[in-house]
Amino acid sequence: MISGVNGFTSATPADDWEHALITGNGRQGTLVYGGPHALALTFSHERLFLPLVPPLDPPNTARILPELRSLLYGGAYQQAADRVTALAIEENPDYTELRQINPLVPSATLTFHPLTSNSPYFRECDFTSGLVTQGWPGLTQEVFASRPDDVIAIRLTGDVSGILTLSPPGSTPIESTPTITGAFTLRLNTPIYQVECHVTAQGGHLWTTGTRLEIRSATSVTITARTTMATDPLLPSTPHPPARFDELLTRHAPIHGNLFHRSHLHLNPHQATARAEETDRSRPPQTIAKAEGTDADFFDRSRHLKATARAEEADGDLFDRSSHLQTTAKAEETHGDLFDLPRLRQITVNAERTLAQGGEQLIETLYAAGRYAIISSVGDLPPTLQGVWSGTCHPAWQSGYTIDGNLQSAVAALLSTGTPELLLPAFDLFDSFLPDFRANAHRLYGCRGILTPVHLSTHGRQNHFTPRWCQTFWTAGAAWLSRLYFDYYSHTLDTHFLRTRALPFMTEAATFYEGFLDPQGNFVPSYSPENAPPGETTQAAINATMDLAAVRDLLTNLRRVDPRPRWETLARRLPSYRIAPTGELAEWAWDIKDNHAHRHASHLYPFWYEADFHLAEAGAIAVQKRLAWWRSAESDEMAFGLVQIGLAAAGLGMTAEADEALTLLSTRYWRPNLVSTHNRDAIFNVDICGGTPALIAAMLLRSTHEGRIDLLPACPWPSGEVTGLLARAGIRLDRLAWSPKRIEATLTARETITAKVNGQEAHLPAGTPTDLHF
Repeated sequence: MISGVNGFTSATPADDWEHALITGNGRQGTLVYGGPHALALTFSHERLFLPLVPPLDPPNTARILPELRSLLYGGAYQQAADRVTALAIEENPDYTELRQINPLVPSATLTFHPLTSNSPYFRECDFTSGLVTQGWPGLTQEVFASRPDDVIAIRLTGDVSGILTLSPPGSTPIESTPTITGAFTLRLNTPIYQVECHVTAQGGHLWTTGTRLEIRSATSVTITARTTMATDPLLPSTPHPPARFDELLTRHAPIHGNLFHRSHLHLNPHQATARAEETDRSRPPQTIAKAEGTDADFFDRSRHLKATARAEEADGDLFDRSSHLQTTAKAEETHGDLFDLPRLRQITVNAERTLAQGGEQLIETLYAAGRYAIISSVGDLPPTLQGVWSGTCHPAWQSGYTIDGNLQSAVAALLSTGTPELLLPAFDLFDSFLPDFRANAHRLYGCRGILTPVHLSTHGRQNHFTPRWCQTFWTAGAAWLSRLYFDYYSHTLDTHFLRTRALPFMTEAATFYEGFLDPQGNFVPSYSPENAPPGETTQAAINATMDLAAVRDLLTNLRRVDPRPRWETLARRLPSYRIAPTGELAEWAWDIKDNHAHRHASHLYPFWYEADFHLAEAGAIAVQKRLAWWRSAESDEMAFGLVQIGLAAAGLGMTAEADEALTLLSTRYWRPNLVSTHNRDAIFNVDICGGTPALIAAMLLRSTHEGRIDLLPACPWPSGEVTGLLARAGIRLDRLAWSPKRIEATLTARETITAKVNGQEAHLPAGTPTDLHF
């Protein structure tokens, strides 16, 4: 079984949280950073949104909708946006200032201040378990976030002498009280959450000095930490588990590993093997010794994979992973001569060297690193802009959920790379806000159905807008989210989900548009996320292509699973797309000039999921025009715009353009901690941690709900192998291997289907792996 990149090493100290390594179980997150002067761990919780800004009713713009439409049809875009803000302030003066959402903030920072230090400093991350290590010769700190026990497990080994402190986040407005008990439990109590760190030691001496824990000459110190919200009913009875560090890791590793091992990627496998051997020789000696030594049996990979297989066999899932592993192994045994791959080869890369060299190893690495980050940040909620991590009380854009593109990028690979169950928390979040979405639709436009805001964290009301960022005019959100609901069904064929969750949400989304479209069938007002015509000061518009595309997509999917005359009627009311005089798909289906010098590419929606090939020529020109801007020096910000371009290019089979978008993503927006950034080397952000592997997967596999499968639709790599991709129509691509002369694929269908694979009919019996050769 191929295994791809499974972790990395780094020698770059991180003095601040933005450059930290990450570990998380979805509910709890930890930023691991520091250097020889101190080892710091900043804790966070997925529900720790600081309650600073109470929600307001959205402005009642339904009563002035005829006035707004008159202004927009007259070309008075700025006046229409100004009118909304004026009305909001008239109704509630709290709208005078921009209303933010509540921010995701850290809970506390646990710091070990060593009495002495050494060099060289090293750090590493194991993607297969979430185990993060940092230290120097003589002292090692290991950290992971346990899924089954919901704690952060920490172990210091070596000559452990120093001071341990637990402190509140800097500049927090929350009153907090740090304490330490005689049983060596450090606590931070606040009105909305509590942090506990239970400390045990082997050898040496421990004593307290105020709220500091002094440690001298211990050989090992184990800490179990947990952030608990005051709203958690388990708060009074959540003792830390008495288990040892190794026991916690043994319970956790198979669960996390099961998720990570769902999909692996090798490009040009002969070279990948050689690079892996070179990288292994370059790792710090103490790291190699630890990995190979008997004291760290976690690194016994064969043992770990057996544990993972046992967990999969016991727990099962949508596709019976134990069967999948056997199928993959059988396929490799039968067809392994294609590349003569070594079995169970584990590749640990050096982050600095890999980022500097680029190429195929970098692509393999970011496929793994991106998946690791998103897997680690999905718990009961989906990843925020920063996943489950926060190191500041003032995060960029409040680190909430931005659903005009960011969240969709972050979760884009969950289905295609084999972890569909990790998309369910997103639906839980959206469903919990349905009352607010209904209130938005009613107050803003007098419509039934649902209307989402752009930004949300602790509520779903549309409170965030200005005359320039006129986000009350964005109505495509629920239609776009409906695609996620439908795709979950299409990839899993879960009819219970379709009946009880997808169809109700999709129906309410479509119901809104029945009332919203004006008598001419136009979207008035409209908004193409954050873009405006050249020279305009507002983003208000008519007939944004994204609106047309998202609603058309929603109605197509409704007609697939719930064919009713009302959906046909609504589809006939939609405006046609507009082709610009220069041949590209225009961003607005109205007489508005395009602005290609922009980070968003929302008008490419028709090509992101199941490409509309009726627009292929115009879409290809639009991709090329937007990509041309991204080559310039001014294209610094919002990396996920390249995901939008890349996915469109891959959907259209534009190999060179998809590859260029991926190259820009991989060479501009990743630091040595292998967490992506929003801008070039600025703003910790996980959008493209999801978007990058999603783009790679889209370059290797394209699918439709009716069972059309295209292998390697936009693949620039001459040879490679990938496992565990999911396609629509409930088809799993167990294994895909290719070389210049041959393609081999093993597919397993959820239900019996005659699929069309690379233009050829293929009968796929339910649950039976089928080998194909091209």
